[in-house]
Amino acid sequence: MMDLERLRRAGELYVWLLVVREAMAILAALIGFGALLWTLAKFWEAARVLVGM
Repeated sequence: MMDLERLRRAGELYVWLLVVREAMAILAALIGFGALLWTLAKFWEAARVLVGM
């Protein structure tokens, strides 16, 4: 019975590690998407300034 309990705990730990890894991947994707939007906004602002001149 002790081995089954240890296996169950190891499985729970593995699932939590997967959840944390996926959460970090989603956070990284959101940060990357935000950086992309910021860069596009800066290019758009520069293009408006150049066209305005």
